[in-house]
Parts: sequence; C-alpha cells; structure tokens
Amino acid sequence: MKYIKFTVIALCLIVLMPPTVSAKQLYKWVDKNGVVHVTDNPESIPSEYRSSAVKSKPKSGSGATIEKIEKGFKNVFDEVSRLVKENIKKVVAGTLVIIGLIVLVYLLRSYLKFKEQKERERGLRALEILNIDSISRTEFENYVIRLLTHRGFKVETTDATLDLGINMIAKKNDHKYAVQIERQTGLVSRLAVSNIDREKHRYGCDKAMLITNSYFSEDAIELAKSTGCELVNRDILAEWVLDFQTRGSNAG
Repeated sequence: MKYIKFTVIALCLIVLMPPTVSAKQLYKWVDKNGVVHVTDNPESIPSEYRSSAVKSKPKSGSGATIEKIEKGFKNVFDEVSRLVKENIKKVVAGTLVIIGLIVLVYLLRSYLKFKEQKERERGLRALEILNIDSISRTEFENYVIRLLTHRGFKVETTDATLDLGINMIAKKNDHKYAVQIERQTGLVSRLAVSNIDREKHRYGCDKAMLITNSYFSEDAIELAKSTGCELVNRDILAEWVLDFQTRGSNAG
C-alpha cells in the first residue's frame, strides 16, 4: 500500500505546484557614493554607470520553490517506481510458489494413489495364488485363523453343534470379537450383519466382525456403521494376506 500513498502525494504536489515564472535579468552598479543599485531595466541605469553595470544571476523565490517541488516530485516518482517493481517481484514469486505447491501436492497424491493401487493388485494376486475362492470352507476358516493370529488376535473356534453363524471368537486389547466368515460369490447382505450383531452377546462378545472373500452391499455397510460391526471385504482380506506373506513368513 505504500506506493499508493506515494502516488497520491505526487498527484497532490502536481496539483498544488505553482506555475513556472521566468525571472528577469538583473543589472547591478555602484554609484560614486558606494551605494549598490539593482534594476531589471538597463535603460534606467545612468549613462555614466552603464559601462560598469554588471549582469546579475536572477534570483526568484518562486523559481527556487518550483525547483524544490520538481526535485521532490522526481524523488517521489522514483520511490513509487521502486516500490511497484518490488511488489511485482513479490507477486510473481508468490504465484510461482503457489503453483509449485499445487504441482507438488498433485504429484504426491498421484504417487500415493498409484502405490495404493499397486498394493491392492498385489494383494488380489496373492488371493488368486491361494485360490481363495476354490479352497474348502474348512481350509478358508483355518487360513483366516492364521491371519487373525498374525494380527495379534487370540482365536478360539466355536463348537460346531452350537454354531449360530459365529465361526470363532477372537480376543485382542480387552475386546472379545464374534467372528463370522462368509464365503460368497455375490454381495454379503444386511441380514448377515444383523444376525452376528444379535448373536454376539450369546458368546459374551462386545464386538462383531464379518470376513468375506467378496464384498458387502450398501445396506450391510450402513448397518455395520450403526452397530459397530467390523467388515473385512475382499480388498482388506488381500491386504491381510499380503502382510502375512511378507512379514509373517519371515517371522516364522
């Protein structure tokens, strides 16, 4: 804002600047009594003193004032020009920084998205290698037990004769999970979420978890949000498998 103030001042100086007045040529002579005389009309100089009269540099108060105003205006103009140049440089620099940050964020997001996609593809390939869709139900349940154990759960299977849809009990961090496995080719429905939420209390569980080799319907997802049921779909299961294969095998 400084350069705007200087511009206003400069304009005021221009408006208030008095018109330039041309100073007249002065003549100076000394008479026989030693008195100094000054005139701007050479014809008024006595003839006997004309030859000794000396031209004097004109002095004008208004001229000196105008000269100072013109000098002041030049200084103000120079300052305004300098400030404008500085502000233009700052604006350009700021714009370049903002553009650079936008490009950096875009590249970072693209990289993270690409990395996430690659991890997902690796996990899904791991499921295909395990032939997860074709192995028996018992083999699938046993593998899920290994995955849960790797993730820090202490797992107990339920009595088959008392099985109410709950396949196992998993304990971790003072929580007791009722775990149900759903092997399907289609979407797991809302009913599965409703059943496990209702039956978990029969085993003294405070949490529920549904694990599937498929995906969940929108209604199932919405109900799980309201009941607190944890859903493990095909993508999450693939992440579990990949983590187990890369870290669990080494630990073993």
